Amino acid sequence: MKLKDCLLFDKFITTSLVTIIYWLGLLVNVSLSVIFAAGFLSNEGMVIRILGGLFVLVFSAIIWRVICEGIILVFRIYDRLTEIRGHLATKK
Repeated sequence: MKLKDCLLFDKFITTSLVTIIYWLGLLVNVSLSVIFAAGFLSNEGMVIRILGGLFVLVFSAIIWRVICEGIILVFRIYDRLTEIRGHLATKK
């Protein structure tokens, strides 16, 4: 990707940023789920906390992935439409 393309908004950097944000968010998700499951080292209801932590981990990871994919999808559609426009312009 050229700097000129980024400065003139011909190419977007959002897809790269969303990928980085996705992995950081997933790391936070795992960390919070482990903290929830650990229950600050309390023995009461340990099995329920572990199962709840696993459920929260899986459910929130799926939701986070869908949100990030939706954002990336919008920008990739734009990129493809730009490519199609370029191909049509060269055929004229």
